[in-house]
Amino acid sequence: MTLAVSISPDNTNRAVVDAAASRKPVLDCAKHALKDMLLSPRNFFVSRPLGVMLALYSGTYLVANTTDTITSYKNDLPPSSTTSSTSKFCAVTSVNLGLALYKDNCFAQTFGPASAGALRPLPPISFIPLVIRDGITLFFTFNAPALLSDRLPEGLEQHMSRLTAAQLACPAASQFIATPLHLLGLDLYNRPAKLSIRERMSVIRSLWLSSSLARACRMVPAYGLGSVLNNDARAYFMQRFENPT
Repeated sequence: MTLAVSISPDNTNRAVVDAAASRKPVLDCAKHALKDMLLSPRNFFVSRPLGVMLALYSGTYLVANTTDTITSYKNDLPPSSTTSSTSKFCAVTSVNLGLALYKDNCFAQTFGPASAGALRPLPPISFIPLVIRDGITLFFTFNAPALLSDRLPEGLEQHMSRLTAAQLACPAASQFIATPLHLLGLDLYNRPAKLSIRERMSVIRSLWLSSSLARACRMVPAYGLGSVLNNDARAYFMQRFENPT
């Protein structure tokens, strides 16, 4: 499951990083990434970027599941409950941040400007917008659905549970807020020279909509559908654990 939800984000991340470095349209960069994957599948599946994505999502979901289980037992809730708490947000964020920043560094070095040099790391100033970006994404992925699901129309239950709808929608919606921060972090890497805020904002504005849409689509398998499948699988195994017969 983790491999399945990692493939789309890997290609989308590559496309956005490539677009930020080359100023080409995101769609063209996405087509190029997909073409490379189809023509050289072996190279894709053994590549460092995909391995980093696998580690990122595996670690994030593992911590989220562990925190849900501990919180459920402490509060006398059904073991399969999906919780929303400050402790969960802090636990998931603390693990995700390190892995996500390592992922950003890997993608910037691999798909960034050719003149950047393979070993040039992300500058520390890039971490500021990227950390805020991850905080927004993680809150909308692991906390907001449980908080917002009860406020959705009850008629939605005829088609899917309100929690499932929130889990699919919230991560994607968050990217329209988080993507400018992502682009700023990349621009600080791609153009390390001192530039005015106006110069940096011009690049962010030119890429914001296409990059936000791409990253929103990326979130559907990664943290939307992935979150639904993860919660369903966790609920199944927790119920089997509670009632082994």
